[in-house]
Amino acid sequence: DIDLTGKDWTPIGTDYDNSYKGTFDGGGHTITGLTFTTNDEYAGLFGWLNRAGTVKNVVMEGVQITSHQIYGGSIGGVVGSGWGTIENCSVSGSVSGTVYVGGVVGVQIGGSITGCSSSATVKGMVDVGGVAGQTNSSATLTACYATGNVIIEMDPKKNIAGGSLVGMNAGSSLLACYATGNVTSTGSSTGYMHIGGFLGNNYTTVTAGYWKNNHEQGIGYNRESTGATKVDGSVVTWQNAVDAMNTALQNAGSEWRYELNGALPTLRKQ
Repeated sequence: DIDLTGKDWTPIGTDYDNSYKGTFDGGGHTITGLTFTTNDEYAGLFGWLNRAGTVKNVVMEGVQITSHQIYGGSIGGVVGSGWGTIENCSVSGSVSGTVYVGGVVGVQIGGSITGCSSSATVKGMVDVGGVAGQTNSSATLTACYATGNVIIEMDPKKNIAGGSLVGMNAGSSLLACYATGNVTSTGSSTGYMHIGGFLGNNYTTVTAGYWKNNHEQGIGYNRESTGATKVDGSVVTWQNAVDAMNTALQNAGSEWRYELNGALPTLRKQ
């Protein structure tokens, strides 16, 4: 395990030209107390993850990341901007920025996010989500969940997308994910305001997605015919959700499965 409390931190892979191309395997160990404030565009344990890069099996506890990048930026607990593979990573603490802010990854342009979770409080203005601020292009999101609250401080002139799981979901697929963190907002905007209990904006197929929080509407704006299901505790229970998510994972050939041993589902890899 590594304790970074009180240590200065420069993200690994500061930008596209210096993106991380290797494999970081945390082996299930914990990194505690990663704390920094930055004006840089990409921030996290890793700033930019190359499409050849992999980050896996790491637990991030007590993260405190704040970005004051006024022109945007990509901020995440594990990765700021990613094209590669992120698997079996978890985050607690807080992640705060402006655009593309997520508990695990700020923006995932390609590659995959699998078996990840976040209980972090996530705060931002545009494209804000519990696991990812935005997924795009060929990115896939599989077997991930968020339980931390999402706070949207609206930019008065920009389009707003915020959700408990993902702010802007525009990747290639979303499979077997759930979210329970409350989504709140302050201020107003002259642009569109798409806020949902699960996703803010959705532009791809959602398979076995579930949410339970302060929002009655799961997806703020949905361009697809598939949506998410609210767990109400009577018609739809968490056991129903676990069964459906596990069926979807099995059908997809995934090694990940959910189990319900407490109030909320947790993940394990077979």
